[in-house]
Amino acid sequence: MKARELLDKAAEIVGGQRAIDYGDKYTNHARIATLWNMWITERGGVEDDAGWTEMTAYDAAMMMMLVKVARLMNSPGHADSHLDIAGYAAVMEEIWHDQQARFADFDRVVSEATSDLRNIYIVPREDVT
Repeated sequence: MKARELLDKAAEIVGGQRAIDYGDKYTNHARIATLWNMWITERGGVEDDAGWTEMTAYDAAMMMMLVKVARLMNSPGHADSHLDIAGYAAVMEEIWHDQQARFADFDRVVSEATSDLRNIYIVPREDVT
C-alpha cells in the first residue's frame, strides 16, 4: 500500500464508523486521559527523577482496557469493545503471574548479592602521614 492510500484509508476509518461508535475525537481522548490519570494516581506509581511514573506491563494492559471503557461511554453495548476487554483481562492475568515470577526472581538475585556483599571483609586503610 502506498503512503497516500494508507492515509486515505486511515481518514476513512477515523471519520467513518469509528466516529459513530466512539464519538467526538476530543471527548473520547479526554475520557481516556481521565481514566489513565485515575489509574496512575490510584496505583501510586513510582516517579523517577524527571517526574515520570514507571509503568509495568500490567499497567499498560489495564490502560489499553481503559481505552475500551472510554469508548463504551459513547456506545454502551458495543460487542467488539466487550470482546477486546475480555481479551485484555486474559492478557492481564497472564502478565500478572509472569510479572510476579520475574519480581520474585529479581528479589532472589538482590538478596543473594546483598548476602555476598555482607561477607566481604573490608580492611580499614591506615592514614598515611
